[in-house]
Amino acid sequence: MSTTIRLSPEVIDHFKAGGRGWQTRIDEALREWIGKHGTG
Repeated sequence: MSTTIRLSPEVIDHFKAGGRGWQTRIDEALREWIGKHGTG
């Protein structure tokens, strides 16, 4: 699935600094957050 979200420049810069796969890493970080905090 593809969607568009707005993220702060700091978040984008942080993940892009890790090189290729930055969008996947954002997805992984969000999945981890959901696992810790539930779906609401």
